[in-house]
Amino acid sequence: MAAQKHCFRRIAAFLLVLFAVLQLLSAALKPKCILSSLSNEQPDSLDYIVLGDSESYSSVSPMELWEKYGFAGFDCGIGGQKIQDTYYLLQEILKVQNPKVILLETNLLFRNQTAGTVTEELADRIFGELVYIYQYHDIWEKLIFPHLADKAESAMADTYNGMPIYTNIKGYTGGAYVHVTSSVKQIGKLQRIFLDKITELCKDQNIQLILYSAPSPVNWSFEKHNGIAQYARENGLVYLDLNLKTEEIGIDWETDTRDSGDHLNIYGVVKTTAYLGAYLKEHTSLTDHRSEAEYAGWRERLIEYRTAIGSTADEDEQEEGTGIWDYSTKRTEYFAQTNAEP
Repeated sequence: MAAQKHCFRRIAAFLLVLFAVLQLLSAALKPKCILSSLSNEQPDSLDYIVLGDSESYSSVSPMELWEKYGFAGFDCGIGGQKIQDTYYLLQEILKVQNPKVILLETNLLFRNQTAGTVTEELADRIFGELVYIYQYHDIWEKLIFPHLADKAESAMADTYNGMPIYTNIKGYTGGAYVHVTSSVKQIGKLQRIFLDKITELCKDQNIQLILYSAPSPVNWSFEKHNGIAQYARENGLVYLDLNLKTEEIGIDWETDTRDSGDHLNIYGVVKTTAYLGAYLKEHTSLTDHRSEAEYAGWRERLIEYRTAIGSTADEDEQEEGTGIWDYSTKRTEYFAQTNAEP
């Protein structure tokens, strides 16, 4: 009996030490997550939030919107994000911010899930609340095993209000991908449950929810468009499908994608942001904060952003009245390197 008690005490002591170590590691890694980055913003200072998976942070640049319109926002998209995680994330965001607009990119609405998957992830969430390092396993795995990290992601050192900068170019060559049909791909039952929760939460908080689909030949289909459009009509929501506006936006699939049409690179992001910014200016009540002293730090942030994308020209040298970065120099450099014709 005494030996058993001694063994139990040793196991208990080990578990306590392990828990303490995990908490210390969690504290070190926690600043790298979206919520912690968001905590650097002043409470109730952000007018819009972008949510979704990697398609969201590959289609909206908060710094571009700030430069042209003075809109203060944050891209909270997370690679591989599922709709239920987005709902929980939004709940946390609304504890510290009071946005007027939520932009929800729709690719995550068609991510395959089962009831078992959601149950398992709920258990993960509960455990993750106790041990933060478990939530951020993707971070420490890459720290310990850097060779497992995606090269493009490893090269990305910083984000600018949640948007990483990808300048690499790998064109899409699959031709036209918009094929009009009346067929509908319905949003899955589980996905709809949490989309309904997000919709209801936004209504309760008097937030304008805007659904949008980023240009992506790899992920998009007209059947999906029809399913989202149907939901938007049923719930009185705006749905902006940028896949149907690529010519108007000016997307060049030779140069504006980083991975053969899955995601846009910075050259494409600048264009989709310009389109979305014009819509937000015309159809929302977002405020221009550029002259407000409380937002003085955004100017320094913009300079850092411009430097990061290789655009350090003075404001006077930029195209008058646009405030949108002209990427033609970078594009010309690309074609020069590849001996191709622009």
